[in-house]
Amino acid sequence: MISWLGAGDETYRRHLTAAGPPTVVGRIRPAPGAGMHASAHLVASLAPLGPLPATPPGVRLAPPDEGLAWARDWLAERGLGPREAVLLQVGAGSAAKIWPGALELGGRLQAARVPVVLTAGPADEPALARFRTEIGFGERRVAHGLPLDRLAGLSSLARAFVGNDSGPTHLAAAVGCPTMALFGPTDPVVWRPLGTCVRVLAGRGPASATPWEGLDVDRVLMALDAMLGRGSGAPASARPGAVVAPPAAAGLAGDPA
Repeated sequence: MISWLGAGDETYRRHLTAAGPPTVVGRIRPAPGAGMHASAHLVASLAPLGPLPATPPGVRLAPPDEGLAWARDWLAERGLGPREAVLLQVGAGSAAKIWPGALELGGRLQAARVPVVLTAGPADEPALARFRTEIGFGERRVAHGLPLDRLAGLSSLARAFVGNDSGPTHLAAAVGCPTMALFGPTDPVVWRPLGTCVRVLAGRGPASATPWEGLDVDRVLMALDAMLGRGSGAPASARPGAVVAPPAAAGLAGDPA
């Protein structure tokens, strides 16, 4: 039996252990300052059950066939084929984790004639409204409230996914989509998505009063060009290369799983 909840409650631990060994009761996240990814922490907590693999397996998730077929049809109905659209996530589980530059990025990609599809959850209507009213974004290019199998299918067929620190960004990375993960008030060392093609861009981070500072639209466009090749709408002067956190938070490069 394994539980990553209630590790600080001795009564909970005692009752769970009484249910019968083997039992692991661990904390759901690494200790502050541990410098460890959440997944590595969870795997390490299983050590009492036996030897751990020297190298964790790579992260890759295959979208269900139904979700993939739906995504192909959805894109085709909008005149889009596989690997054409850039998916741009407009929301997150917490408003603080939403990158402030998403609206400008969407407008500049549209102006550069890069096909953009917005992905949004049920609570993201206020953000979607701004895309409609301020840059005239069309409703047919919004994938709103998709179940996970369809979102996985759509992400697997995208040219790239640009998203905040949230579940959809992790899902896009897991299905192999080139993923740009944007971090402000949360720590990418702990929470960055894992996948075969992931780039992490971070602002000043959770220790700063202005966690998004340094993560502007030009920087994200430069990183997209570096990831996908010229054509995402970055300034002509932008130089391809690894685009990571600003100097005050160096070392947060994208993680190739």
